[in-house]
Amino acid sequence: MNTKRNLAMVMAAATVVTSVAPVFAAEVESLDGQTVGVKDSAKLEQLKKEVQALLSKKYTANKDLLSDDTLAGTKVFNVKIQLNNDAETPISNISELNAMLLKLEESDDKVNISAEVKLGVGYKEVDGNVVDNKVKVYTDEDITNLLGMDLKTQINTLEQGLVTNVDSTNKEIYLTVRGLANPIVLKAGEKIVVNPVLPLIDDSQVLFKKDSLGQMLDKDGEVTTDREKAVILGVNPYKYDLEPSDFKAELNYTIANTDVISGTVKASDLYDFDINRFSIKGNEVFKFIKDYKALAGAPIEAKLVDGELRLTANETKKGLTNQFTNLTITGTKNEISTIYDALNGKYSGAVATQYLNLTKDDDSLADKTAGLYRYTLAGMNRMQTAVEISKELDTTAGVVLVSGANNADGLAATPFAARKNASILLSDKDSIPADVMKEIKRINGTVYIVGGNNSISDKVESQLDSQFINYERISGVDRADTSLELAKELGATPSDLFVANGKAEADAMSSASIAAAQYDFGTAKTAGYTPILLTKDDGLTSAQKSWLKNKTIGKIYAVGGTSSLSNDVLNSLETNSDNVKRLAGDNRQGTNAAVLHEFFSNENSINSVYVAKSADNGLVDALAAGVLAAKTHAPLVLASENLNADQTAVIKANKAKFTTIGGSQTQIGYNVNKAVWSALENLLK
Repeated sequence: MNTKRNLAMVMAAATVVTSVAPVFAAEVESLDGQTVGVKDSAKLEQLKKEVQALLSKKYTANKDLLSDDTLAGTKVFNVKIQLNNDAETPISNISELNAMLLKLEESDDKVNISAEVKLGVGYKEVDGNVVDNKVKVYTDEDITNLLGMDLKTQINTLEQGLVTNVDSTNKEIYLTVRGLANPIVLKAGEKIVVNPVLPLIDDSQVLFKKDSLGQMLDKDGEVTTDREKAVILGVNPYKYDLEPSDFKAELNYTIANTDVISGTVKASDLYDFDINRFSIKGNEVFKFIKDYKALAGAPIEAKLVDGELRLTANETKKGLTNQFTNLTITGTKNEISTIYDALNGKYSGAVATQYLNLTKDDDSLADKTAGLYRYTLAGMNRMQTAVEISKELDTTAGVVLVSGANNADGLAATPFAARKNASILLSDKDSIPADVMKEIKRINGTVYIVGGNNSISDKVESQLDSQFINYERISGVDRADTSLELAKELGATPSDLFVANGKAEADAMSSASIAAAQYDFGTAKTAGYTPILLTKDDGLTSAQKSWLKNKTIGKIYAVGGTSSLSNDVLNSLETNSDNVKRLAGDNRQGTNAAVLHEFFSNENSINSVYVAKSADNGLVDALAAGVLAAKTHAPLVLASENLNADQTAVIKANKAKFTTIGGSQTQIGYNVNKAVWSALENLLK
C-alpha cells in the first residue's frame, strides 16, 4: 500500500504578509495538509524543519533489525515538490526547496510538497530505530494462552533451549534463555517475540552468538553447527509484518488555526506594560500592520466597540487577501489606549506613520501614551531579523551577504557595508533563504559576498546568476585575511583603525557600528570609514603588517583585554600611530561599556540606542544592526541577561544626553532579556 500525504501548499510571495498567524494558533506539532503563506515566517520555518526531518529519516543501518536488509541506511520517504501544475520533482535536500520558492512571482502561484513512504514497505519506529516490521505485543489473551500451556509444549520449549516458568498468581511468564544470566519476565502488554499462531518463541527469531563470518559459536568460543550447543544471546523482537495502516506516512499534519488571522487576544499578550515593550506576539502583529499598509496603500481599519479594539484588513488590490480579519484586542481602558498608540506607530509623542485608521473619532484613543513604544527589529530566526533591519535601513544601493552560521568573516564587514550604503543580510552556506532573496530583489543592487567557500559556497553565486543579480566576492584565506581585504576596500591609509582578535567576536562587534559611522564622535564632524583588522591569537599576520608598513594612522583602538590582544601587539602598532589605546573590560559586556564610554562621552546628544544579545548565539543579530546604528550615530549595547555594572555606569553618566530616548530604544532580535529593558527604563527616566 502506498499513501501519499500532502504536507503544505506554499502560497505566493505577493500574498499579504501573514507572519503573525502562529501567534494565535494553538500548540501544534505539524503542518500537514495546511496552506502556508510564503511570508508567514514562523510557519514557513516550521514547514522547512518538518520537510528536513522527512528528508533525513532513514531505516536503521542494523540489518538484523530489518525484514528487508537492502533497506539498511536508506531514506524512508520520497519527497517531491511541484510548482503550480508543473511535473513533480524529487528533492534530496532543503536547498532545493528554497530554490523552488524563489520562483514564486504571482499571487496565485503555489508550490506543493508531498512525501510518500517507499512502495510496499512502510515503517515503524521501535526503540529509536526505524524498521520495516514491528514488535509483537503480549495481550491479556496471550498471557492466558501461555498460562494454559501443557507439559508437552513446555518440553518442546525446553528442547529449544528455552525453559518457561509460569507464575499463575501474578500472571507472569519467566523465559530463561540459554546464554542470558537472568530470565526474561513478561507481563501483559510487554514486547517480546511470539509467533502469531503458536504461543512459542520461533527458533528463527533466536539470536545466536556468531563470529565475523556469521558462524555460530559455543560456550568455549568454538565454531559449531549444532544449534543445541550454540550460545543464545537473546531474541529478535523485530521480525513481524506490518499492518496495512503502517504503510502510510504517519504524519497527521493539523493546525488549530487557519492562515486567516482572526479571533480575540488580550492586550497584555501583545504588550508588556511594566517595561513598555511589545511581546514577540505583539511585535509580529505590528510588523503585519506595517507591511499591510505598504502593500495595500491604506491603513488597517480600527474600531473601538464596547471597550474592545477591533481591527480589520480589507482586500484592496490583487495580491492582498483577507488575511487579517476581525482581530479583537481586549483589556482595560489604559491598556487599549496604549496598545492602540503602539500599533499605530507613535514614537515619542510624534506620529511617524499612521498604521491604523479609526473609523470614528474617539477621544479615549487620542495620543494618551505617546513615547511608550519600544521598537523591536526581529524575525523568527536570524535570517529574518537581518531582513527586518534591512527594511528599516531602506537602502537600494546593495547588499553585503555574510554567513548566517559563522560570524567570523562578517565581523569586519560593517564599515564596508556602510561605505557601499548596503544592508547586511545572512545566507546559508549553499543557498540564500527565500525571505533573504526577496529582500535582495527589493534592494536591486550589487551583492557583495564576504568570505570564502567554506562560509558561502559557489552554489550561492549560481543562485544569484540564475536571478540575474550582479555580485562580487571579497575573501581571504581566513577571517584575518578577509578583514584585510575589506580594509583595502576602504582606502589606502585610514584616519583611524580598530584591531580585535578574530576569535573574540563580541569585542569586534562592539566596535563595528563605530567603525562604520564615518563620524568623529569627539568633534561631531564627518570622518572616513574605519577598517577593523582581525588578528590571530599571536597578533597581526605578516600580510596585515605588510599593509600597515609605512602607514601613519591617527588613532588605533585595540579592542579587548590582554588575553585577546597582548601588550606586544599594542607595542607593535606604535610604529603606525602615536595614539594606540586599549578599550577593554573584564568581559565582553565590560569591553562594550569601554567602547561606549570612549565614543559617546563627548557627544552632545544621543537620539537613539540599540540593544542586541551579547551571547554567542545572538551576536549575529548585532552584526546585521551595525550599519543601522552607525547611520544614526547611536550606541549599540550588547547585553543578554542584564546590563553589567560598567554598562550601567556609562549609560547613567550619559543619561542627560539621551534627548529623545523615549521613542528610540530599539531591540535587535527576540533574545534580549526583560531585565535589560527594565534596567534601561529605570536608568533613562
